[in-house]
Amino acid sequence: MRWNHDKSGIHRKTFRTCLALVLGVAPAAAGSYTITDLGTLGGDVSTAFGLNAAGQVVGQSTVAIGQENIHAFVFDGTQMHDLGALGGDPHSIGFAINAAGQIVGPSFTLGELTSHAARWDNLSPTSLGDFLPRDINDHGTVVGHANVQIAGLGYVHRAAVYDGTLTLLGTLGGDSSEAYAINNAGWIVGAASPNADDPPHAFVAIGGVLHDLGTLGGAMSLACDINDQGQAVGLSRTAGGQLHAVLFELDAAGNVTARIDLGELGGGYSRAAAVNNAGQVVGTSDDRAFLWTAGDGMIDLNTRLPAGSGWQLVRANGINDAGQIVGQGWIGGHLHAFLLTPSTGTTCTGDLNADGTIDTADLAILLAHFGAAAAPDQGDLDGNGTVDLTDLATLLTVFGTNCP
Repeated sequence: MRWNHDKSGIHRKTFRTCLALVLGVAPAAAGSYTITDLGTLGGDVSTAFGLNAAGQVVGQSTVAIGQENIHAFVFDGTQMHDLGALGGDPHSIGFAINAAGQIVGPSFTLGELTSHAARWDNLSPTSLGDFLPRDINDHGTVVGHANVQIAGLGYVHRAAVYDGTLTLLGTLGGDSSEAYAINNAGWIVGAASPNADDPPHAFVAIGGVLHDLGTLGGAMSLACDINDQGQAVGLSRTAGGQLHAVLFELDAAGNVTARIDLGELGGGYSRAAAVNNAGQVVGTSDDRAFLWTAGDGMIDLNTRLPAGSGWQLVRANGINDAGQIVGQGWIGGHLHAFLLTPSTGTTCTGDLNADGTIDTADLAILLAHFGAAAAPDQGDLDGNGTVDLTDLATLLTVFGTNCP
């Protein structure tokens, strides 16, 4: 029997709304994505680290099969471009790209103590000096860390800011610090040792002053990214000793108003890599790429791929304000950079048999696996590993619709 309009004697809209109220869930379907394989520069491994609002993606790739040399790349929506390296260096990495298309990353030789900072403008590299750059904001300010020699300490890492000249930041009281990201207000986040022998703590630097962001109760933390709303994300050890992704909510002065444990996908480990201005967080948990939102919590992005995609997404490294996500995953036996783009038009969540319509055949598949551990194409629509009442409610909210 096909539940369509009123032919079954059941008003579909009333039924699904009442069921949603009984179950205590909102009648909304989960999002899905299209995926683009960014390929490689000729080798067999690539990964994407960042992207801008225009969807330009940067990362690294091996340049030939059987060779270890890696080069920075930029993907312009059509193809991957080799950015090369500085001054004969065999290796380079593209870590970040801003709205103007400026790309930063290190150019280096394995075994050397110091990395060379590169900025690519229109695919052409410029040396910024001897430090390791990690991020660039829309004003062109670059952050990272330099390897400096301190009397009595030897060589240590110090967070660094480049804005025409290189300026070293301090620490939280210990010996070392590293900067990982900068927002458009100039707030810098990273990790620094609070004492000489202690694990690092996440910090935010405002006006050159470092503020300790604390932890989730354990001994260490670090901050990998910060958005323009004052939300920073990273990794922290919990009071129970686990390493979990964390979201730091900051006020206008940089004080922590909340530390949110983002959880994990079942194996005990997670790490947040990036946050956009909508507060959407991406990262990795036990070799699975995740998306975290305040409404849905942590979602395994593998459950949001088209059926039969062949991908296993292992880490998500960047997200822009359009919700596009980049990272690395397995496809065809190789690790490749990927770009996820939110699907538009009518949702296909619930089309379990991929026939273009969400109907009784899809409902039958879900009910056949109800209460059991199952895959997304068997009815686990929310990616929690089990087909349950939430999955049933989600399917019924889109019952009878056609996929684009």
